[in-house]
Amino acid sequence: MTYILHTFLWLMAHFPLWMLKGLSSFLAFLNWHVVHYRRKVVLANLQKAFPEKTLKERKRIAQKFYVQLCDYLLGLVRLRYNKSPMNNVLVIHKNPELLQSLCERGKSCLLAMGHYFNWEYTNTAPLICSFQVVAAYSPLESKFSDEMMTRCRTKHGVQMFPLKEVYRALVKYQKEGKPTMALMVADQSPTVNNLNHWITFMGQDTPVFTGVENIAKKLDQAVVFLKIKLPKRFVYEYEYALITEQAIDKAPLEITRQWYAELEKQVRQQPELYLWSHRRWKHQDKKKLSPL
Repeated sequence: MTYILHTFLWLMAHFPLWMLKGLSSFLAFLNWHVVHYRRKVVLANLQKAFPEKTLKERKRIAQKFYVQLCDYLLGLVRLRYNKSPMNNVLVIHKNPELLQSLCERGKSCLLAMGHYFNWEYTNTAPLICSFQVVAAYSPLESKFSDEMMTRCRTKHGVQMFPLKEVYRALVKYQKEGKPTMALMVADQSPTVNNLNHWITFMGQDTPVFTGVENIAKKLDQAVVFLKIKLPKRFVYEYEYALITEQAIDKAPLEITRQWYAELEKQVRQQPELYLWSHRRWKHQDKKKLSPL
C-alpha cells in the first residue's frame, strides 16, 4: 500500500505546473463546498481578525485560503518527489545580501517566520548564503508524514533538530566558530500550561512563545523576520527584515512584539496566505494577569 502511495505521489509531483494548479483548485473547491474542512474554524478566525469586513468579503478570503492551502500541500509533494532544482516553483530572494553580510561578520541569526504560505521554501536558504542552516521541528506521529517533511526540509542541506535539541546544536556550532541561521516558525500557540506571555495580534489577545528572543539573547544572535509575498501562484518573494543585531539590549517581549507586528502587516496585505485552519485564539478565556 505504501509503495502504491509513493508511486501516485511521484506521478503527481511530475505533473506540468498548469495541471498541478488545476488539481489544487479542484481540491480547494471540494474542501470549501463539499468536505467543509475546518470551515467553521477558518470563518471564526477571519471574523475575529477582520470584524470590519462583511461576511461575503471574509468568505472570499476563505476560498482563496483553501487554494493556497492546497498549493502548499501539493508543493510539499513536489518538493519531496521531484528532483528538479526548484520543481518549477520560483522563489525570489530579494535581498540575500543582508543574510550574507551577517554571516561574513560572524553574526549568527534566527530567521523568524509565521505560518504564512509558503514558508517551507526556506529550505533554499543554503543556496543563497554561507550560514550553516538549521531548523527546529516537532516530529510528527505519522511516520510517513514525518519522513516526507524531513525530506522536503533537508533537500538543500538544512540540518534538522528536534525542538528540544536545537538550542544545544546552536551552542555546539557557536563553540566551533560556525555562523548559523536557525529557521523558526514562531507563531505556534502555547499549550494551556504555558500561557505566560500575551500580546495583541490582529486585534486579539494572543498568547505567544518567546523562544526566538530568549535564544537570541542567550547566544547574542541577530533576529531577522521573513517577509513573503505571492505575485502569482507558485511564485514566492522572500524579503529579509532585520529586527535587531543586539537582542541582549532589548526589553522583555520587545523582539516578539516587533516580529508579530511585521507578521500582522503581511497578513493584512494578503490575508489568504495565513494558516487560518488552526484555532489561533482558543485560549483567550484563560488570559491571566502577567507583568509582561
